[in-house]
Amino acid sequence: MGLADSIRIMRGHLTEEERRERDVAAQARRAAIESSSPEVHRARVRKCSGLSAVILQCHIDTWQSALNVMSGPWLVDGKWTKDPADSVVRADEGLVKVRLSGAKLAELVSTLWYLPRYRRNDIYATPSGMEIGWKASPTPAQEEQANRLYHAIAAVVDRVQVNTPRQGGFPLVVIDDAVETS
Repeated sequence: MGLADSIRIMRGHLTEEERRERDVAAQARRAAIESSSPEVHRARVRKCSGLSAVILQCHIDTWQSALNVMSGPWLVDGKWTKDPADSVVRADEGLVKVRLSGAKLAELVSTLWYLPRYRRNDIYATPSGMEIGWKASPTPAQEEQANRLYHAIAAVVDRVQVNTPRQGGFPLVVIDDAVETS
């Protein structure tokens, strides 16, 4: 994509195909947010566990935020002491493509799910291996970043067909919201 296309898209001048893609992605994100029950979450973790790998395409700071979540003081067990990505490749416009195994994605999704305060309304709502309290509490920004990343991953994981061999590349999770300008 060239500079002219970037400017055209930033101004909101989308082709019909680009509008359809944007609308489908927005519907998938909306459906993921609406289907945030604990049962649906556990099903997503199972789906993540069955993936060989997934590609996260995001800004390097977003990936660093995920690493911080997985090494935060709220994790008693299962902390990531080093970057578990199979590869981190620079992409266009300051983004990176991170290849993460399904097992590591399942760990990430589990922690992202429990990080926001509203999902931990009592002491029994925090899973084993996590300890969130006055000594180890995420900031509001960390909670919102966790929530956004969780729902971006969920929108892709929800489309996974269990027990079906992969055809083509790895599933791609893109975390790069556009700003519509008029």
